[in-house]
Amino acid sequence: MPRYNYKCEACHEELELVHSMMDVATDCTICEAKGMLKKQLTIPRINSSPISSKTGAIVKRAIKDYKQRVNDEQGVWQDFDVESLLEEKK
Repeated sequence: MPRYNYKCEACHEELELVHSMMDVATDCTICEAKGMLKKQLTIPRINSSPISSKTGAIVKRAIKDYKQRVNDEQGVWQDFDVESLLEEKK
């Protein structure tokens, strides 16, 4: 969702809010003044990420991290004695 900058005319605080393009915030979340927020003009954010952050690289990194977590957890589960736990339940 897009981020928008607002300024409260009551408390003069600046806020960054996230909402859909169709919504407009009017009430200040800081001083709770009703109808006092005014949207500020801002420079659009351009998400320029390095080449290594392309989708394929992100997916590969996520898979690698997940595999590492599985390998780490396997060591924990190897020491877990399921049979003794089942015997205790009986």
